[in-house]
Amino acid sequence: MTTSPFYIFLDFVDHDQKIIHNRKHFYLLSQEKKAITDKVNASKFRVEAVKEKLLTLRKQHDRLELDLQAFTDKRQKKEDQLLQVKNQKDLLSVEREISTFHKEEEACEEKIIALWEQLEQVQYDLIHIQEKETKFQRECSKKLQDIQQQQDEIEEVYSQLVQQRKEKLEHIRPEWKKTYEMLQKQVNNPVVPISNGACSVCGTAITSQLQAQLARNAIKNCSSCYRMLYVL
Repeated sequence: MTTSPFYIFLDFVDHDQKIIHNRKHFYLLSQEKKAITDKVNASKFRVEAVKEKLLTLRKQHDRLELDLQAFTDKRQKKEDQLLQVKNQKDLLSVEREISTFHKEEEACEEKIIALWEQLEQVQYDLIHIQEKETKFQRECSKKLQDIQQQQDEIEEVYSQLVQQRKEKLEHIRPEWKKTYEMLQKQVNNPVVPISNGACSVCGTAITSQLQAQLARNAIKNCSSCYRMLYVL
């Protein structure tokens, strides 16, 4: 038995809705993938921030060590000069300088000790955050792989749907095809049924004459939203 043009057209419209649903599903997965990727990047940034803090502290420590060595060298140099001092005035002057350098050494040592405490804490924090974020990133990586697999499957189905659409399109009445393709550029649902004597989208009442035509498997346009109407 030959299928009527009316049902061939409705089957084609239903097929297009499958394509639209397929694309929406793919888009939603892309959005989910982007959100997960953003979280992974944020996770990596948190680890890098702690690494950068640790590096900064180490640089500060190295500078303090250099300062400490410089003050030590200056103090020792002045101490060597004590043997060459010939009067009380010069002696007092050198001793004051030695005392100043000694105080600078002590200040540097105190800063180094405090910095070491910070370094130990940040090193501990780094170990902790690396363990936590590595686990999180692995979980995200698994999710991304799953999403990619889903998208690959969706793309395969999409290719099949597109090919099937080309075949179905050949059997659609030219006048319906023209109107449908024009409306399809404006709305996602260009073909809708009537419901309770009205357009199921905009609610515009359908005249009894038009309903009679639709009842005979005709396709007519809504007088308000211009969608193609039908009655099952």
